[in-house]
Amino acid sequence: IKDKALLLPQMQALGELNLFDQIVPLSALKEDGVASFRDNVFQRLPLGKHFFADDEVTDQPERFLVAEIVREKLMRQLGDEIPHSATVVIEHFKHGDKVIDIHADIIVERDGQKRIVIGKGGAVIRGITEQTGASVDIDDEGNVRIYGEDSASRDAALDMVNEITAEAEVGRIYRGKVARIVDFGAFITILPGKDGLVHISQIAQERVEKVEDFMKEGDEVLVKCLELDARGRIKLSMKEISDEEKQEFATE
Repeated sequence: IKDKALLLPQMQALGELNLFDQIVPLSALKEDGVASFRDNVFQRLPLGKHFFADDEVTDQPERFLVAEIVREKLMRQLGDEIPHSATVVIEHFKHGDKVIDIHADIIVERDGQKRIVIGKGGAVIRGITEQTGASVDIDDEGNVRIYGEDSASRDAALDMVNEITAEAEVGRIYRGKVARIVDFGAFITILPGKDGLVHISQIAQERVEKVEDFMKEGDEVLVKCLELDARGRIKLSMKEISDEEKQEFATE
């Protein structure tokens, strides 16, 4: 009911039926009354036996969770090229003093798919090693081992891996680099290996005749992710970022 003047008579009519302990008006969109609704529900829930420890969030072992995370990233990165029948098997999992030693086998249907999974990983691995000090080894079968001399190098390597496998998020603002300018807009690198398109109509509030009047290749620009389509293409905008959002981004 959009008109709140019509809401009270409806609530009164429902109350006269004596079918409900409490009638709580709420708006999920504006979050009005949501807290009151939640409190009323919790007050009426029956107490039950505590089946799990407070810090227990799953009954699955760490090996299973690691395999699922690796497989999820594989599907997100190569879903159009590698069938969903691909699976991940954790052959070795051991906690050390400074690192967690994990050997994961990615199993695909055909030999030709191995090259797709490994891709151009050599350059990426060398970059991680040079920047973090962690050692990363990949054997001929695709098993990956990461070693860190200390927690700092290990954590730095993990951060870089997370950045490489990160996915663009709709509504999020990124500081990207102009990778390529075309007649209809510009391709902006917002994450490692991930470019999005800022259409010429999304560059500025005023009409843009030439993209080069507003940016050149190599420039850093703020962009907002507007949309991810079914093929993984990223639609970006510069003009849809408000002044408030720019200020918030600058303080992060």
